[in-house]
Amino acid sequence: TTAAACEHGCSDGACKKEASETGKECVDSDSGLMYNVSGFVSYGTLAYEDFCETGAGDQRLKEAICAFGKPEYVAYDCPRKCSQGACVQ
Repeated sequence: TTAAACEHGCSDGACKKEASETGKECVDSDSGLMYNVSGFVSYGTLAYEDFCETGAGDQRLKEAICAFGKPEYVAYDCPRKCSQGACVQ
């Protein structure tokens, strides 16, 4: 028999399909799309923080979320103002 290399490792004699199966778990500190709460997503040893986009009239929030087990940013225009990674009420 010939050994095959699996890109994301193997489990029970089969290749794993997703990188998230290799021990990296995506965790959102504010549980998803919480525009009024500043939070972060952790993924392995990396952290992705919610932040206010500069040059967007002080209103554009970049919200970090977990999508399909991986970190992703979602743009959101705050009704009033974005400050320190959250929409201000």
